[in-house]
Parts: sequence; C-alpha cells; structure tokens
Amino acid sequence: MNLVARPTSGALGIVVLPFQGASASVRNALRRAPEAVYRGPRYDMSFLEAAKLSEKEARDILRTFEVLRAQTKFRKREVRRAKHRIFLRGERVGK
Repeated sequence: MNLVARPTSGALGIVVLPFQGASASVRNALRRAPEAVYRGPRYDMSFLEAAKLSEKEARDILRTFEVLRAQTKFRKREVRRAKHRIFLRGERVGK
C-alpha cells in the first residue's frame, strides 16, 4: 500500500502545491482592506465638504487641529520619557 500511495501523493504534491500558492497570492492581491477601498471616495468628499465651509468654520477646524496635534506630540514625548525611566530603573535594580 505505501509503495503506491507515497510516490503518488508526492507526485500530486509537486503539481498541486505550487498552484495552491499561486492562487493564494492572486486571492490576496485582489482582496483589499475596506479602508483602502473607501480611501479615494473619502478623500474626494473631504474636498467637497471643505469647499462648503465658511472662512470662520475653516479657521476653527484648523485651530482645533493644531491644538490636538500639539497635545499628541506632548503625549508621545511623555510616553517616550516614561519608557526610558522604566528602562533605567530596571538597570539599577538589576545591578
């Protein structure tokens, strides 16, 4: 039984496995994340909506964005400092 089954399965594997890999590659290339599908329309919609804003509304949005961006930079810097402090504390305890 093994004398026939093993060479047959090996021959099938040589033929079938490359096709399975190629089909998986094609399937993954054609499948896109929903975010990637919606990125173009969202980008276009943002320009359309921005054109409808008044000058004051646009200024308010930009001001809010700048405040939030500054807060984000501050939070990232604090996280980096905290990680560094933990790293140094670990070295001192280990000595």
